[in-house]
Amino acid sequence: ADGWAIELTIGEDVDTSAFGDITHQLVEAWPLDRSAKHVVIDLAHNRYMGSMLLGLLVNLRHKAKSSGADAIFVAVPQRLLASIRLTNLDRMLKFAGTRDEAVARW
Repeated sequence: ADGWAIELTIGEDVDTSAFGDITHQLVEAWPLDRSAKHVVIDLAHNRYMGSMLLGLLVNLRHKAKSSGADAIFVAVPQRLLASIRLTNLDRMLKFAGTRDEAVARW
């Protein structure tokens, strides 16, 4: 396979202790054969906008890069995108409006 998709949905009422579980689940789900060269992380249904989410996005990018893959975040809510820009993470992370736009880049 040349690509892999994650739909990351975190409710606005998430408790900070849940982030450890979320991170663990994502690591467990990561393709072990390193066949994915592109990872799409869909944030369309995400409602949580805290700093822990920003850290999780950076960790996901790092996980993709260390696996030899390229991570692209899609359907990022405007409020989250504003926080990403404020922290200059937009210089590190890649974005596309939709999954189809991300796939078209490959």
